[in-house]
Amino acid sequence: MPGRRKPEEVLLAEDMPRDEAGQDRPSAHADNVHTFRLREGELNPVPGVRGQFSTMTFDNGLTLHLGEFEVENDCILDVPPRSGEPWVGGSIHILGNSVMRLPDGRCVPRYEQHTVLNRIDMPGTAFLLDGGQTVRHMSAVIPVKALKDMLDEETAGGLAPFLDPQGDVCAVETVPTTGRIRSLATSLFSERSPGPGRRLRLQGIASLVLAEVIDGYSQASSARALDAADWQYLGLEGTIRRIREGLGTPLSVEQLAAEAGMSAHRLNRLFLQETGRNCADYIRGERMTRAQSFLLSGRFTVKEVAASVGFNHVSNFTRAYRERFGETPSRVIRRVRP
Repeated sequence: MPGRRKPEEVLLAEDMPRDEAGQDRPSAHADNVHTFRLREGELNPVPGVRGQFSTMTFDNGLTLHLGEFEVENDCILDVPPRSGEPWVGGSIHILGNSVMRLPDGRCVPRYEQHTVLNRIDMPGTAFLLDGGQTVRHMSAVIPVKALKDMLDEETAGGLAPFLDPQGDVCAVETVPTTGRIRSLATSLFSERSPGPGRRLRLQGIASLVLAEVIDGYSQASSARALDAADWQYLGLEGTIRRIREGLGTPLSVEQLAAEAGMSAHRLNRLFLQETGRNCADYIRGERMTRAQSFLLSGRFTVKEVAASVGFNHVSNFTRAYRERFGETPSRVIRRVRP
């Protein structure tokens, strides 16, 4: 089903747990907010961090953004939308992590080697960055009209959420990060030597990255569309939604399968086909991803986060989190809070 968000990739404001008084806690990032306007040219300084950002627009309308910087302290970069007509872009964090806060209130965790296809027309996008890390980011964007002119009718139809002629679109979809996307994106940072062919090489590589991202999104959408004829796939959709809405409650594969009207074996096969993990692994991953986002916000105690993702005992939660991410929840909180 084209355009469907995967639940592990998006957090809504109502998903966030509260403190004991029922209020949101202020994030440590909120004390260090900077506006970052994307400007044409190379080696533009990035406010609030040590590093630079380059923006190059080519004759075919494609724009390449390359950034590499050291984040010393937790901060927020508010990024106003590009002026002019709407655009579609593919981007990847080659190094580093962030949380992408969207104008519609969603928050998308951006992990290292995490690729997205997006179109954001309205103002209000911000990136929450944790201190003590290096971020290396690239994105290739192109005006919607220019992209539509390059695509055949079938391909354009598959990209409908991103090619809507109406304004105020806020569409972000995760795309599998293939070895080719990773290799192409990484090579952009090695093309630093001057020469008459440098700009042409950068344009070619950026075009290939965007093409690979679009292909990845289209292939994933086509696979989901083929499976949609199976009524059990519709049951999987409901199960994923049930998991996402019930992370703070006990969840068993047998119970979820019964609710979806299929066997546990069939449910696991559908999960493997759609997510690459069986149902139990998916639930564990969903709990840990949600927990990590809560911890990185700096707003909640370990006990609050553990309860919000279904753990009755902090010790069990700490062990599961450490096995997943290689550090304890308390260490994350110490790192993100001032």
